[in-house]
Amino acid sequence: MKKIFLALIALTFVTACQQNTQTAKDTLSDYKPKTESERLSYSMGNQFGKELSNDQRAYDMDAMLAGIKAAWSKSETSLTEEEMTLIIKEQMKKEREEKVKARDERFEARNKLGEFYQLHSKQYLEKHSKEEGVKITDSGLHYKHIVVGQGTSPKMGEQVQIQIKGTFLDGKEFENTYTRQPVHVKIGANSKGLDEALMMMKAGGKSEFVIPEELGYGAEGAGLTIPPHAILIYEIELLKVL
Repeated sequence: MKKIFLALIALTFVTACQQNTQTAKDTLSDYKPKTESERLSYSMGNQFGKELSNDQRAYDMDAMLAGIKAAWSKSETSLTEEEMTLIIKEQMKKEREEKVKARDERFEARNKLGEFYQLHSKQYLEKHSKEEGVKITDSGLHYKHIVVGQGTSPKMGEQVQIQIKGTFLDGKEFENTYTRQPVHVKIGANSKGLDEALMMMKAGGKSEFVIPEELGYGAEGAGLTIPPHAILIYEIELLKVL
């Protein structure tokens, strides 16, 4: 709330600049701060105004300016201190409740998606195991090497630089470094299946992996990103072992 009040102070500077003009836009573009005080005030006002512009609350600017002017001039306020404190507390409580509700709704949707994955995972794995070039390790990891790299495979505890794309069995994407930058990954800090997959690769190689839920995040999932019972489908390029 402190940042918001500071932003309101900035608005008083802007309001002062808007008097005797036809439009606020014209005034803002025409205003040229000259003195040291004006330049400082303008700079702080611009900074605080940016913070306020990112606030998603539906403020009434007239009421807001009336409040800051009353505080600035130490004049009598339209609401008592107790009333204003209560109003702000109620708003904070409302926002917390809305966040909790939104999070619960996302978890509910995540869990329903997990039920879908659980229902279709066995069928998907059976179909995928019959695709050309697909092999299965003793642990149940499905893999297919597209490009075989060179050198030695990374070991547990080592770091690798990779490009990785991850999807669920319905094609929904949950990770894609191809849209950003390659990432550094430490082997041993991931799901059991992903660690196993990385240790099967060599630098310069590219492979596809399908990780069953028991090698992924199981019946619990991981946060809001990975639903329960999710099969993780990866396309990975191992750029180098660090």
